[in-house]
Amino acid sequence: MQTRSRSRIAASALALLLVGSGLTACTGGSAASGGVTGGSSAASSSTSTGASPDAQGGPSTSATQSTPPPASGSYSVPTARDPEAPESVPLVPQPATVTYNAAESFTLDRDAMIVAPADWTAEATLFAETLRAGTGFALPVAAQAPATRGQGNLVFRVDASVSSPEGYRLTSGFGGVEIVASDAAGAFYGAQTLLQMMPAAVVSGEVDQAGDAAWAIPAATIADQPRYGYRGVMLDVARSFLTPEEVKAMIEGMASLKVNTLHLHLADDQAWRIEIKQPSAAENPYGFDYTKLTSVGSEGGADYLYGTTLLGRELAHRGFYTQEEYADLVRYAAERHIDVIPEIDTPGHTAAAMVSIPQLQCQDMGPLEVKRRTGEVGYSYLCPERPETASFLGEVYQQLAALTPGPYLHMGGDEPLSMIDDRGLRGYVEGVNVSVDAVRAADKSVMGWSEWANGDVQSGDIVQYWQVKDAEVTVAAAAKGAKIVMSPSDRTYLDQRYTVLTPPLGLTWACPEGCSVTSAYAWDPAIELEGLPADSVIGVEAALWSETIRGRADAEFLLYPRLLATAEVAWSPQEARSTDEFVSKAEAFVPRLQAAGINAAPWETAAR
Repeated sequence: MQTRSRSRIAASALALLLVGSGLTACTGGSAASGGVTGGSSAASSSTSTGASPDAQGGPSTSATQSTPPPASGSYSVPTARDPEAPESVPLVPQPATVTYNAAESFTLDRDAMIVAPADWTAEATLFAETLRAGTGFALPVAAQAPATRGQGNLVFRVDASVSSPEGYRLTSGFGGVEIVASDAAGAFYGAQTLLQMMPAAVVSGEVDQAGDAAWAIPAATIADQPRYGYRGVMLDVARSFLTPEEVKAMIEGMASLKVNTLHLHLADDQAWRIEIKQPSAAENPYGFDYTKLTSVGSEGGADYLYGTTLLGRELAHRGFYTQEEYADLVRYAAERHIDVIPEIDTPGHTAAAMVSIPQLQCQDMGPLEVKRRTGEVGYSYLCPERPETASFLGEVYQQLAALTPGPYLHMGGDEPLSMIDDRGLRGYVEGVNVSVDAVRAADKSVMGWSEWANGDVQSGDIVQYWQVKDAEVTVAAAAKGAKIVMSPSDRTYLDQRYTVLTPPLGLTWACPEGCSVTSAYAWDPAIELEGLPADSVIGVEAALWSETIRGRADAEFLLYPRLLATAEVAWSPQEARSTDEFVSKAEAFVPRLQAAGINAAPWETAAR
């Protein structure tokens, strides 16, 4: 968790003791009253409606009269506007520019097909599968439409003039839709925007048997590209496990919001969740039984506070991923243009490893089996001078690197409380360096929480900033060439409660008054940390620690609708963002989340 201090856990403990434990109590907070103010970016420009800002700096509400060029060989756009077509639809994250055109909308029918170049067949097929499940239409995928079918199709086209990676252009009108991109990721994200332009029933996975759904898409021209290349969500599966199918559901929701990184927190004091296969004797000089990491290490979980008070509605969920299951998650995510970053937290947060492999223990940490069933942190660490430590980390990171095609391994580095008490900051840095060396030896780039910026950071390393006390060392790391992922806890830690009145889910240490949708939205990563050059920031990551989470429904309740905010902060240009406009469209977006089967928190709870 990054509860990240005993005093913070104690504050959360007090809050839990003061409130009930039923999920039905999650209705606290007042409804949003429209004009939310404060902490916003600049007023939005043409990106909200496709029009230029008016004299007061706000967007014009009238649609422009320009008519987009027809998609090459696919359709033409009539000039008559359909009076029933919507002026705008809530799009999250907000595209860079949107223009709603004076033209008739396009209605998808059962004779339509999807046309895509061969290299984008996988993206087109995923898109078709979603549409088929919601519409019941056949929607064949082909490299080109027959000569007799020039109208009414959904067309993907490669165009090198879309210069930004992951960028796209989308044009819709009476004759069909064209999505233009220079890479497959751009085509995929254009398709996600197109799904949002359709009625919410399209993502329900259930065909409208009565035939009442009109699959209308407004006439529009969209040009879009991401602000940041790194847009992440961290799932803590160490304190309470999520099954592979639950993680896949999380991946689906992330992809729909153009999130492109899944950070899996796989090991902590409470439990070890990834299989490490037994190496040969020659590669295992200390005779470690790595199979115990899962047979023993996976049996912990954050069940209680310090005593007997449950952290969630029930005991934490147990389990682990086989390497085959993990590889399948990596593949599943990659199909949706999401990279997986595995984290093995070191040199602290290592009690599960030490219980599993006693040779790693180097200090008296008290009753580990008891502590592993609580949310307590900061009491364990690996001793850097012991050769057993380097051997163990080398084997673990080598196996994870072989399973993970992405460029990064996350080595944690956070909350070395007892380690610093015992050995000082220099001793902690020595411990971090052992982990860093193991990651580099596995031919991966190093990523770690902001405490590790005290260590020997190099150009190209990633520091994940999460707490104010590390601001100075984070800025210093950027001066050495490190890149920064922004995860300020009071903005992006989505395990926090929406309000203090929403038990038993969520903690309160980062947001004593609650973290609403607005607080997750109303900040700018480029200026959040004073002295940090804007070009050092490569992205934003939301974190979902799992002390109180028990399965997919709990995870989704805390993630949504706040993940809408984080996704837009990470994707949309700052000048295209407005807190007031976002709050309005996010409220309208919640039914779409629910239609997709996501257990989003009620708006009156989330908005406060």
